Amino acid sequence: MRNSRPAGKLQPPVDDPEGPATLGDAPPELGLNGFDLPDWLIQPLYEVAVLGLEFMGRNEVPARLVPLAGRRPRRLKLSDRETILGALGHHERFTMVIFELFRDAHRDCMEPYEGALVEEIIEDVDAGEDDPAHAVSLLLAHGRTEDARAVAKWAVDEPLPSEMLEAVVGELARDQEEARARLDATGRELMAERKLTRRLRRQVDKAAATEQSHREKARQAEKRAAEAASALAEVAARHDGLAARVSALENEIKAGRRERRDLLAELQALQARFTRVRRELKLTRARLPKEVDKPHPRPRRATPPPTAADLRRRHLTGGARDVLATKRIVVIVDGYNVGLGHIRTEKIADKRRMLETALESYRARTKNPVMIVYDGARIGWFYVPSAGRRHIARAFTAEGETADDYIVSELEYGTNGHAPVVVTSDRELRQRCIALGAYVISSRELADCLTL
Repeated sequence: MRNSRPAGKLQPPVDDPEGPATLGDAPPELGLNGFDLPDWLIQPLYEVAVLGLEFMGRNEVPARLVPLAGRRPRRLKLSDRETILGALGHHERFTMVIFELFRDAHRDCMEPYEGALVEEIIEDVDAGEDDPAHAVSLLLAHGRTEDARAVAKWAVDEPLPSEMLEAVVGELARDQEEARARLDATGRELMAERKLTRRLRRQVDKAAATEQSHREKARQAEKRAAEAASALAEVAARHDGLAARVSALENEIKAGRRERRDLLAELQALQARFTRVRRELKLTRARLPKEVDKPHPRPRRATPPPTAADLRRRHLTGGARDVLATKRIVVIVDGYNVGLGHIRTEKIADKRRMLETALESYRARTKNPVMIVYDGARIGWFYVPSAGRRHIARAFTAEGETADDYIVSELEYGTNGHAPVVVTSDRELRQRCIALGAYVISSRELADCLTL
C-alpha cells in the first residue's frame, strides 16, 4: 500500500492549510483509489463495481477491465481487485457509472443524508447507526467529496468503539458468508451449465452424425432409385420391343395359317385331280392293246486308256501337243524342273504362279487330271487359286524325300485307269518312269505347249 497518490480526475487534491506535516505527525494511510481515501472506506463502491461489470459496456471501463466487462462476476484475482480500486476515482466514466449504480441500490439510504451536516453524519456513525465505509461511499456517490473525506479522516483518527468494531466484523463476516454462498451457488450453476453444455454438445454431435447418416442413406436411396428407374426404362424398352416382335410374329402366324389353308385347299384339289387323272389313265391303259417286250440295249463300252505305244505314235506324228490332247491321261509335272529352267521370271513364287495358272487352263480345257510335285516343304508365299477355281493337285515332299521319289511312288501306287504322262528333263527320273510304263515328255516341250 502506498502512502500517497496524485489527485484523481474528479477531485484534485486540496493543499493542507496548516503546511507540511512534522516528523511527529503520521501521514494517513491511503489506498489505490483516486479519492485519497483508504480502500476499506470505499468497500461498498468496490462491491457495486464488481457486480456492475456484468452490465457495463467495453467503452465504460478502463482498458485493463475490458476482459471482465459484460460477464458474470467470478472469483477475482488480487490484480483484478487492485485494477478495480485503482479505476475508482481515476477513470471518470467508470466512476460515474458506479456512482449511479450505487445510488440506485441505496436510494432509501440517501434521504437522511440530504441536507445533513457532516457533524451530524459523524455523530450517527459514532453512535453506531451507520457504518463509516457506507457513509463515505454514500457521500462520494452524492457528490460530497469533502464531507466524505472529513468522515474518513474522523474514522481513521478516532478509534472505533468495541461495539462498532464487533458490528463491523459481524457485517464483514456476514458479507463474506453471503459472498461465499453466492460463489458456491455460482460454482454449482456453472458446473450445471457445463454439464448441460456437454450434454447438449453430445446431443448436437449425435444429431449431426444422425443427419449425416440420413443424408448418406438418402443419397444411396436416390442412387438406387435412379438405377431402378434406368432398369425400369430398359425393361420397358425391352418389353415394347418384345411386344412389337410378338405382334409381328402373330401377324406372320396368321399369314402362315391363311397360306396353310390355301395350300391345303390346293393340295386337296390336286389330290382330287390326281385321283381323277389316275382313274382316266387306268381306263385308257385298259383300252390300249398290249405291247411286245423289246430287248434292252447293251451299254456302250468305255474307251480304254491309251498305252505308251499309242502315246509314242501320237508324239511322232503330232508332237507333245497331241500327246497332251489325248483323253484319259494323267499329267504328273516335276515342278521345279519345269519352273526353274523354262519360265523367265526372277521370283520363285512368280514361277509357281505362272506354271500353275497354265496347268489350270490345260485342266479346264482337256478335263485330264494334273498333279504338280515340288521338292521340300511349302515355304513362303506361293500362288494358291481359290477353292472354286482350283482343279490341279499340288504336292510338297516331306523332309528327306525328293520329288523324283514322290513321282515314282505315285506311279507304283497306280493312276486309277488313266495313262500316266510324266513331264521332266531329269534323265534318271525319266528312266525310272519309263521302267514303270509311264510316257515321258521334256520340260521344254511342256513349256512350249503351254506358251510359258
